[in-house]
Amino acid sequence: MAIYYGYEPKLSFIGKWWWHVDGAYIHPFDWNQSTHLLKPIWVRFDSEDGEDGYLRAESKDGSLIPWSPLKARAPGLLFDTFWFGAYEKNGKYYFQVRPISPNLDAQPMPLSWYLDTDLVGYMGMYSGVFKVPEWVIYIGEDLWQIKGRDLHDFVEGERIANLELSDNDDNPVTLRLQSGRPYLYTGARGRPGRVSLLILKRPYSPKSPE
Repeated sequence: MAIYYGYEPKLSFIGKWWWHVDGAYIHPFDWNQSTHLLKPIWVRFDSEDGEDGYLRAESKDGSLIPWSPLKARAPGLLFDTFWFGAYEKNGKYYFQVRPISPNLDAQPMPLSWYLDTDLVGYMGMYSGVFKVPEWVIYIGEDLWQIKGRDLHDFVEGERIANLELSDNDDNPVTLRLQSGRPYLYTGARGRPGRVSLLILKRPYSPKSPE
């Protein structure tokens, strides 16, 4: 039995993703009519708004554009495009999620930041020390599961709705409100939700820096 997660470059991809409000079912053909039920998932750095690095699911009502009422002291860098690096262990697949430059015409390179949780389950980006991609991962606490569709069937350019997101230990991702602010969360019961993906490049494996 494998005690490690092996990198699967042919199943890795670049994409955008959205959170379904209260677990709403979205038909892909009704996407434009369902914006009030969808929130883009994004992360921002260096804005000094007090929430840099947290994974966020916020937009104005009826909008698919990332937005927050928090006051930013600097423009910062906002990312709503991510690299989903696929890993396999004992026949199951997991993803390491990293922000990536939206300039897909160039050679996109995932940032050194990767998606993980803090001690109580809030999801955010943490600075990594290994080259990307990591060909073998032994602990796997920074890996995520996307359920509801065989990932071998993911097609570049396709929008895939009504997927379930969970952490490495099968804890479902929910939305938790704290002081009126939404947080993606795995620690305790929160508001249920689904996710949708837009596959921008597949397969996609970044070249490790020399």
